Amino acid sequence: MSRRTLIYPITYTCRYGMSFHKSPFNIAWRVSNVIQIPIGLAFVAISFLYVESPRYLLEKRPDNPERVLQTLAKLRSGHPEDERVRAEFHELVASYEYRKKFDTGYMAIFRSAAMRKRLLYGFYATSLQQFGVSAPSMSSLCDVLTMSRVSPPSQCTQP
Repeated sequence: MSRRTLIYPITYTCRYGMSFHKSPFNIAWRVSNVIQIPIGLAFVAISFLYVESPRYLLEKRPDNPERVLQTLAKLRSGHPEDERVRAEFHELVASYEYRKKFDTGYMAIFRSAAMRKRLLYGFYATSLQQFGVSAPSMSSLCDVLTMSRVSPPSQCTQP
């Protein structure tokens, strides 16, 4: 379960509940902070107890594969001798060896002409998508606002 899954309902409930509090006016933000801040601090403290990712361990400490295997077994609720854990460990090692052969990362995009060309095609396709989808949806916004009985913005008024 992610942190946002728990924090958002708590935040919404605190703010909604305090919206009905009329007097004194400055108590609402204090109560919601008193409820929300300890929960956030607890999540930060608990995050230091998580185990490291096996892929991260393999990237940073390739000389200690036994620790990677132990961590992977712990995450998969198995033993290091299990066949499925060993198979995933060998996939991790194979992908690590494969990535060592190539220049990866964001800066690798700009090092070759073919990758720069691919990046420009991507920007071009994204811009076409933005203009192609946004314009029709924005033109119907005035109609949607009028039908939902919400006062449309001033841009929607016809001269």
